[in-house]
Amino acid sequence: MIEAPTPLPVQASTIPRGEALRRGLRDNPLLVAGAVMSLLVVLVALFAPLLAPYPADAGSATHPFIVLHAPSAQHWFGTDNVGRDILSRVIYGARVSPVIAVFVLLIACVIGIPLGAAAGYFGGWLDEAIMRVTDIFLAFPPLLLALAFAAVLPPSLTSLIIAILLIVLQTRGQYSTKLIVPFFKQFRPDLVIENWAHNPHLWPLAFLPFVIFVCLVIVGSSNAVNLTDGLDGLAIGCTVIAAGALTVLTYVSGHATFASYLELQRMPQIGELTIFCGAMVGSAIGFLWYNAHPAEVFMGDVGSLALGGAIGTVAVMIKQELLLPFIGGVFVIEALSVILQVASYKLRKKRIFKMAPIHHHFELLGWSESKVIVRFWIASLVFALFALTTLKLR
Repeated sequence: MIEAPTPLPVQASTIPRGEALRRGLRDNPLLVAGAVMSLLVVLVALFAPLLAPYPADAGSATHPFIVLHAPSAQHWFGTDNVGRDILSRVIYGARVSPVIAVFVLLIACVIGIPLGAAAGYFGGWLDEAIMRVTDIFLAFPPLLLALAFAAVLPPSLTSLIIAILLIVLQTRGQYSTKLIVPFFKQFRPDLVIENWAHNPHLWPLAFLPFVIFVCLVIVGSSNAVNLTDGLDGLAIGCTVIAAGALTVLTYVSGHATFASYLELQRMPQIGELTIFCGAMVGSAIGFLWYNAHPAEVFMGDVGSLALGGAIGTVAVMIKQELLLPFIGGVFVIEALSVILQVASYKLRKKRIFKMAPIHHHFELLGWSESKVIVRFWIASLVFALFALTTLKLR
């Protein structure tokens, strides 16, 4: 009987694991560079309090006498428009990148992996449906790019969503994209290009002016309130006045008799916003009780950005966007002071104000904090009353 030959044992690779790893890294320099950069970002994020020369500047600290200084030995990256050390803020900003990376990875794991596994396992119509949905998203790169920017700037994302929802309401006849111009009741320009709206190829572009306008109003309002929040009770006091004016405008826009008498566009569903505006006034007054000088609690970006966004959203929904600069006159002045200050310094290397936002300018002129706050409240009240008088002056 002939015996089968015994198979020779398969010899394991004689290359040590360490050597294989070194070869792999040597053959992939981009992998090494990416790993080093990621590790560097993580280390900077972990040791930010030790690396930042001025850790307090990562928060809301202000230094009026070192505003917009050029890079120096004390401030390697210079200072920003309120005197904070830019290098310290960049170092603390490194803490955001790992969080975003983990968040994106979690989204990919929670959504992408189950969809891919389901498409590969079941195939058929499910695979086809997932592929078609993916093709739809890939067919609109400008929209995805806009959403990417909106993810970085939360108020922009909110304003984009609101603009799209208002367009949907407009197609159902429940909203108008025409502007109401103060002092001119018969002049009603439409922000939607009507000729393009009926073109099968250009209809998305027809709504682009309206979307851009809504985003500018809401994002501008949100940031203007945020810039005003620099003294105890200043921003919230002006918010009480602006929200009060919006409460009146919202009520008359949803009231059949008042809307007809004042020749306003009547929107019955808008009447419910009166409750929201009233609640905003009441909650702002309650907050002011503890935020009045000297403040016991502080608003911060979370409150100011949200309140500004709410004010801008209500103005868009009741068609009073062009009246908003009068309703929130102090907010507009504060934002313009920052814009003019930065533009002047960048272009002419000269400052218009001693410090921006403008309430700090008056502080440096010798006004006490309480005097600045109360006088700005008075100015805000005058602006709001003027905005209400336009209802009859048109």
